[in-house]
Amino acid sequence: MANDEEVFAYAVIGREHVGKTSLITALCGQEQNASECPVMCGYHKNKAIVLFDFPPFGTSVYPTHMFIERFDLDKRLYQGLILVCDQDLTDDDICILSTLRSNFRRVIIVRNKVGSIIQLDRTLCSEGHNPKDVFSQCKYSTRKHFSACRPDRIFVLDSFDTDRFQFKDLDDYLQNGHMVRPIPNRICM
Repeated sequence: MANDEEVFAYAVIGREHVGKTSLITALCGQEQNASECPVMCGYHKNKAIVLFDFPPFGTSVYPTHMFIERFDLDKRLYQGLILVCDQDLTDDDICILSTLRSNFRRVIIVRNKVGSIIQLDRTLCSEGHNPKDVFSQCKYSTRKHFSACRPDRIFVLDSFDTDRFQFKDLDDYLQNGHMVRPIPNRICM
Protein backbone atom coordinates (compact mmCIF):
# COMPACT_ATOMS: atom_id res chain seq x y z
CA MET A 1 0.00 0.00 0.00
CA ALA A 2 1.08 3.60 -0.51
CA ASN A 3 2.59 5.56 2.35
CA ASP A 4 0.33 7.36 4.84
CA GLU A 5 0.46 10.72 3.04
CA GLU A 6 -0.98 9.17 -0.12
CA VAL A 7 -3.83 7.16 1.41
CA PHE A 8 -7.37 8.54 1.15
CA ALA A 9 -9.61 6.84 3.73
CA TYR A 10 -13.39 6.73 3.35
CA ALA A 11 -15.69 6.04 6.29
CA VAL A 12 -18.63 4.03 4.88
CA ILE A 13 -21.68 4.52 7.08
CA GLY A 14 -25.40 3.84 6.92
CA ARG A 15 -28.37 2.39 8.69
CA GLU A 16 -28.89 -1.34 9.17
CA HIS A 17 -29.60 -3.41 6.04
CA VAL A 18 -28.92 -0.64 3.49
CA GLY A 19 -26.12 -2.65 1.85
CA LYS A 20 -22.93 -1.01 3.16
CA THR A 21 -21.02 -4.28 3.40
CA SER A 22 -22.45 -5.51 0.08
CA LEU A 23 -21.32 -2.29 -1.59
CA ILE A 24 -17.80 -2.63 -0.18
CA THR A 25 -17.70 -6.30 -1.23
CA ALA A 26 -18.77 -5.35 -4.77
CA LEU A 27 -16.19 -2.55 -4.97
CA CYS A 28 -13.28 -4.37 -3.33
CA GLY A 29 -13.95 -7.89 -4.50
CA GLN A 30 -13.57 -9.51 -1.10
CA GLU A 31 -16.14 -10.79 1.36
CA GLN A 32 -16.19 -9.37 4.84
CA ASN A 33 -18.25 -9.78 7.96
CA ALA A 34 -20.15 -7.13 9.82
CA SER A 35 -18.47 -6.01 13.02
CA GLU A 36 -19.02 -3.78 16.02
CA CYS A 37 -15.85 -1.92 15.04
CA PRO A 38 -14.90 -0.34 11.70
CA VAL A 39 -13.42 -2.91 9.30
CA MET A 40 -10.74 -1.75 6.85
CA CYS A 41 -10.88 -2.91 3.24
CA GLY A 42 -8.34 -2.03 0.58
CA TYR A 43 -9.68 -0.86 -2.77
CA HIS A 44 -7.57 -2.93 -5.15
CA LYS A 45 -8.25 -0.76 -8.22
CA ASN A 46 -6.61 2.25 -6.56
CA LYS A 47 -4.17 1.40 -3.76
CA ALA A 48 -4.42 4.95 -2.42
CA ILE A 49 -8.05 4.33 -1.41
CA VAL A 50 -9.08 2.52 1.77
CA LEU A 51 -12.71 1.92 2.78
CA PHE A 52 -13.77 1.47 6.40
CA ASP A 53 -17.05 -0.38 6.94
CA PHE A 54 -18.67 1.01 10.10
CA PRO A 55 -21.41 -0.66 12.17
CA PRO A 56 -24.88 0.68 11.36
CA PHE A 57 -26.27 3.79 13.03
CA GLY A 58 -29.88 4.20 14.13
CA THR A 59 -30.00 0.83 15.92
CA SER A 60 -30.60 -0.07 19.55
CA VAL A 61 -26.84 -0.62 19.93
CA TYR A 62 -25.89 2.63 18.19
CA PRO A 63 -28.72 5.18 18.08
CA THR A 64 -27.67 8.00 15.75
CA HIS A 65 -26.48 10.37 18.50
CA MET A 66 -24.47 7.59 20.22
CA PHE A 67 -22.92 6.54 16.89
CA ILE A 68 -21.56 10.05 16.40
CA GLU A 69 -20.19 10.11 19.96
CA ARG A 70 -18.80 6.54 19.85
CA PHE A 71 -16.82 6.72 16.62
CA ASP A 72 -14.14 9.29 16.02
CA LEU A 73 -15.04 10.37 12.49
CA ASP A 74 -12.30 12.96 12.44
CA LYS A 75 -11.00 14.41 9.17
CA ARG A 76 -7.46 13.56 10.26
CA LEU A 77 -8.41 9.87 10.19
CA TYR A 78 -10.95 9.81 7.34
CA GLN A 79 -10.83 12.23 4.46
CA GLY A 80 -14.05 11.04 2.84
CA LEU A 81 -17.49 9.84 3.85
CA ILE A 82 -19.74 7.48 1.90
CA LEU A 83 -23.28 7.49 3.27
CA VAL A 84 -25.21 4.46 2.02
CA CYS A 85 -29.00 4.62 2.11
CA ASP A 86 -31.75 2.59 0.47
CA GLN A 87 -35.32 3.17 -0.66
CA ASP A 88 -36.16 4.73 2.70
CA LEU A 89 -34.57 8.17 2.94
CA THR A 90 -34.78 8.96 6.65
CA ASP A 91 -34.29 11.83 9.07
CA ASP A 92 -31.45 9.79 10.64
CA ASP A 93 -29.59 10.00 7.31
CA ILE A 94 -30.02 13.78 7.21
CA CYS A 95 -29.13 14.15 10.90
CA ILE A 96 -25.88 12.25 10.67
CA LEU A 97 -24.85 13.87 7.39
CA SER A 98 -25.66 17.38 8.63
CA THR A 99 -23.66 16.75 11.79
CA LEU A 100 -20.65 15.21 10.06
CA ARG A 101 -20.50 17.06 6.70
CA SER A 102 -17.83 19.57 7.73
CA ASN A 103 -15.52 16.76 8.94
CA PHE A 104 -14.78 15.48 5.43
CA ARG A 105 -13.10 16.68 2.27
CA ARG A 106 -15.39 14.50 0.15
CA VAL A 107 -18.94 13.31 0.83
CA ILE A 108 -20.57 10.73 -1.42
CA ILE A 109 -24.14 9.53 -1.07
CA VAL A 110 -24.96 6.09 -2.44
CA ARG A 111 -28.62 5.22 -2.79
CA ASN A 112 -28.43 1.45 -2.90
CA LYS A 113 -30.97 -1.24 -3.82
CA VAL A 114 -32.52 0.69 -6.72
CA GLY A 115 -33.18 -2.68 -8.40
CA SER A 116 -35.63 -3.51 -5.58
CA ILE A 117 -37.39 -0.17 -6.02
CA ILE A 118 -37.79 -0.81 -9.76
CA GLN A 119 -39.04 -4.35 -9.10
CA LEU A 120 -41.60 -3.07 -6.58
CA ASP A 121 -42.83 -0.52 -9.10
CA ARG A 122 -43.10 -3.27 -11.74
CA THR A 123 -45.23 -5.32 -9.30
CA LEU A 124 -47.48 -2.44 -8.24
CA CYS A 125 -47.82 -0.69 -11.61
CA SER A 126 -47.41 -3.39 -14.22
CA GLU A 127 -49.17 -1.47 -17.01
CA GLY A 128 -47.52 1.92 -16.54
CA HIS A 129 -44.15 0.61 -15.38
CA ASN A 130 -41.13 2.35 -16.89
CA PRO A 131 -37.77 1.47 -15.26
CA LYS A 132 -36.09 4.62 -16.61
CA ASP A 133 -38.75 6.81 -15.01
CA VAL A 134 -38.36 4.99 -11.68
CA PHE A 135 -34.56 5.38 -11.84
CA SER A 136 -34.91 9.10 -12.68
CA GLN A 137 -37.31 9.56 -9.78
CA CYS A 138 -34.83 7.84 -7.43
CA LYS A 139 -32.07 10.23 -8.54
CA TYR A 140 -34.33 13.27 -8.19
CA SER A 141 -35.71 12.34 -4.75
CA THR A 142 -32.22 11.52 -3.43
CA ARG A 143 -30.80 14.82 -4.68
CA LYS A 144 -33.76 16.72 -3.20
CA HIS A 145 -33.61 14.88 0.15
CA PHE A 146 -29.91 15.63 0.66
CA SER A 147 -29.60 19.03 -1.07
CA ALA A 148 -29.04 20.97 2.16
CA CYS A 149 -26.12 18.66 3.05
CA ARG A 150 -24.18 19.59 -0.11
CA PRO A 151 -22.78 16.15 -1.04
CA ASP A 152 -19.97 16.13 -3.58
CA ARG A 153 -21.58 13.29 -5.54
CA ILE A 154 -24.71 11.17 -5.46
CA PHE A 155 -24.83 7.72 -7.04
CA VAL A 156 -27.98 5.63 -7.44
CA LEU A 157 -27.13 1.96 -7.85
CA ASP A 158 -27.62 -1.60 -6.78
CA SER A 159 -24.58 -3.36 -5.32
CA PHE A 160 -26.02 -6.72 -6.46
CA ASP A 161 -26.29 -5.55 -10.08
CA THR A 162 -22.95 -3.95 -10.83
CA ASP A 163 -23.53 -3.82 -14.61
CA ARG A 164 -26.48 -1.41 -14.41
CA PHE A 165 -27.36 1.94 -12.90
CA GLN A 166 -24.45 4.03 -11.56
CA PHE A 167 -22.24 1.39 -9.95
CA LYS A 168 -19.56 1.75 -12.62
CA ASP A 169 -19.70 5.54 -12.25
CA LEU A 170 -18.92 5.22 -8.54
CA ASP A 171 -16.21 2.67 -9.25
CA ASP A 172 -14.65 4.99 -11.86
CA TYR A 173 -14.91 7.97 -9.51
CA LEU A 174 -12.98 6.12 -6.80
CA GLN A 175 -10.55 4.52 -9.23
CA ASN A 176 -9.47 7.45 -11.34
CA GLY A 177 -7.95 9.88 -8.92
CA HIS A 178 -11.07 11.72 -7.87
CA MET A 179 -8.93 14.09 -5.82
CA VAL A 180 -6.85 15.05 -8.85
CA ARG A 181 -9.49 15.91 -11.42
CA PRO A 182 -12.45 17.84 -10.06
CA ILE A 183 -15.80 17.05 -11.59
CA PRO A 184 -17.75 20.25 -12.34
CA ASN A 185 -21.21 18.69 -11.94
CA ARG A 186 -21.82 18.17 -8.21
CA ILE A 187 -24.62 15.65 -8.81
CA CYS A 188 -24.03 12.53 -10.91
CA MET A 189 -26.79 12.41 -13.49
